[in-house]
Amino acid sequence: MFDLVTTLMWLNQGMGEGNSLFSALAAYGSFALVAGKLLFVVVPVVILEYARTKKPGTAEVGTWVAAILYAFLYVRHLLALRGL
Repeated sequence: MFDLVTTLMWLNQGMGEGNSLFSALAAYGSFALVAGKLLFVVVPVVILEYARTKKPGTAEVGTWVAAILYAFLYVRHLLALRGL
C-alpha cells in the first residue's frame, strides 16, 4: 500500500512509473493503476495464506523473502530516480 500511495503522489507531481507494466496501466488512469497494483498484492497474499495452512514454516520464509526483495527493489528504484 505504501508503494501505491507514493506512486500516486509522484504521478500527481508529474513523475512517471518505473515499472513498464504499471506505467502502461497508468496510461488508462488512476483506477487501472490502483486495480493492477492491488491485484499484484492480493494474489500473492492469497497464495501465501493457502501455503500457511499446508506448510506454515515455508510460508513464513516466503513472506520474509518477498518482503526483503520488494524493499530492495523499492530502494533501488529510489536510488535510480536520484541518479545513483
